Formats: sequence, C-alpha cells, structure tokens
Amino acid sequence: ACQPDDVAGARRVFIEALKGRRPTYHAEERVIFPDGSVHWLETFGHAEYGRGGRAVRMAGVVRDITERKSRDKALRSSENRFERAFNASPHPQAITRASDQRFVAVNPAFERASGYAASETLGRTARELGMFANEQERQALFATIQSDGSLRDARIRLRRKAGTLRLVEFSFEPIDIDGEPHRLSQSRDITEEFEAN
Repeated sequence: ACQPDDVAGARRVFIEALKGRRPTYHAEERVIFPDGSVHWLETFGHAEYGRGGRAVRMAGVVRDITERKSRDKALRSSENRFERAFNASPHPQAITRASDQRFVAVNPAFERASGYAASETLGRTARELGMFANEQERQALFATIQSDGSLRDARIRLRRKAGTLRLVEFSFEPIDIDGEPHRLSQSRDITEEFEAN
C-alpha cells in the first residue's frame, strides 16, 4: 500500500499519462510492505495511445530506491551540518575551486577579517582582489599546495579591503564538491602576537 501522502501525487501523474497529457510516467512513492517496513519505489512507464488519444497499453519498470533515498538523506544531513559549522566558525574560512582559485563560499568571519562582503568575493580570486601583499609569498604558498595537496599554518601577509596589512597563518585542505576538487581554507590573524614578540 502507498503512504497516504504519496497516493494523490502518484494517482495524478498516472491519470495524466493515461489521458495522453504526458507520454511517459515517472513517480517516486513510499510503499508499506506486508512486514510493515516502508520502502521507496521509483516507477517509469510509457503509454501507447489509440485513436481517441487515450492509453490502450502501458509498459513500465518499478525499482526499489530505498537505499538511494537513505544515502541522499544522510548526505543532505551531513551537508547541513558542514554548512552550519562553516558559517558559525569564529575563524575566517573560504572555499575556492582548485582549478582557478575562485571563491565559491566565504563565512561571516572571513567577511569581518577581510573587509570584503561575500558578494564582492564570490566568483573572484584573492589575487584579483589584491589580497596578497607579496606576489612571491603567494607563489610559494600555491606551489606548496600544488605539491603537497594541503597546507598547515603557513604564514603570509594579506591586505584587507581597507589596505591594512595583516600577518595570518593559513591552512588549506582539499575537499570535493559535486565531483569537482575544491579547497577549504582557514586563517588566523597573528599580527598582534607576532608584533608583541
């Protein structure tokens, strides 16, 4: 038996296919098995129509997608936890595409530390924004990332939007987003403690 919440949607799609309003039938619905367990089924169908435009025959396939639905739910939950941790972190964090170093996400701490709003950074590179105080330091940083894949507590001077220079410790870790390599960076401003020593 179908779950009550899914019955109306599945019936509507099926009737539209029977009446010729859509040539194919595709639906996902939860079904209660005789043992009481709930399973997700995905149904594909194709109708053949007679002279009056009504279906005379339907053929299709039904497959159990319960495992896929469970994986998708777990992935969404994991992504939500990562997003909350990323945004709540007191440390400036950014995600850049590995292929071109363009920002795809920055957290509020990054915005406060750099002086740049997310809307000013997304789709651009730190180099385009003039964030690196020294080109040789930038090249050395990315050479290490390219050879080692990650980076821990590398010191580099960065320029805030207002033009002030800050000494920060940078860390980079590779991450995968939708099958494409990215980098998660985190920084810590050590200007004051460095000057105190």
